[in-house]
Amino acid sequence: MQDIRLQICIENTEPIELLDLTSSLISLNNQYVSYVKKNTVDNVSSNAKLYIKEIRNGSTILELVELAVITMIPYAENVNTIVGFARYCKMVFDYLIGGVGSKPELSISDYRDFSNIVNPVVADRGAIMNIGTVVNGDLSVSFMADNIKSNALQNYAKREIETMRATELAGVHLDVLMTWDQASGNIKNNTKNKGVIDGIYPDLALKILFDDERMKKKILHGDENPLITVYRVDVKVETSQGKPVAYRVIKLHETFEA
Repeated sequence: MQDIRLQICIENTEPIELLDLTSSLISLNNQYVSYVKKNTVDNVSSNAKLYIKEIRNGSTILELVELAVITMIPYAENVNTIVGFARYCKMVFDYLIGGVGSKPELSISDYRDFSNIVNPVVADRGAIMNIGTVVNGDLSVSFMADNIKSNALQNYAKREIETMRATELAGVHLDVLMTWDQASGNIKNNTKNKGVIDGIYPDLALKILFDDERMKKKILHGDENPLITVYRVDVKVETSQGKPVAYRVIKLHETFEA
């Protein structure tokens, strides 16, 4: 069994405020759990968490490990999630700071998390944060951020959050989870298609409309059973006399079993 750890090294010139460090680690764990859920089959790693293995003196160095539960062992033996997660973080950070690569699909909470991760460096002009992996004692740094890069990341995240909020105010809701209340097997019948999005109107079933017939067929006649599947979608709320009457599905991101 390999010894694989996620290492966070903060070379600080001033004492790190506890709240900044705590928010950084909580957000890092949030993103790790999200990454594992999106990159495992049948949610076998839904209980994934990071644990602090070691804290060293000098620079603030934390090494975190994943403690695999029994159901995760088959997956952990084939693909190490910590290495993959470090690469994912580098991809996101590189884009948020310098526009490198393709724009990642992030929600408002994702932007908040990545912004919080660099909080200890934003608060210290001379600080540097390194995130990498340690495999059997060998360190590989995936990402480095100083104060300037961290401020650039937070400024970009702030702008994206403001844009997404403005979009939501216009009636469009991005990256929400939809489940079916009832669905018709007739692809041309919209009257019986009703769904619930707790993040918008909890426990209220509204008619589901589609602009794209291909997406409609994929959702209603795909491999998944619609009534036991969760859909991560972008939707527009359609209203009549000021009251919500339907969700119009604009984009389908992913599906997973409820």
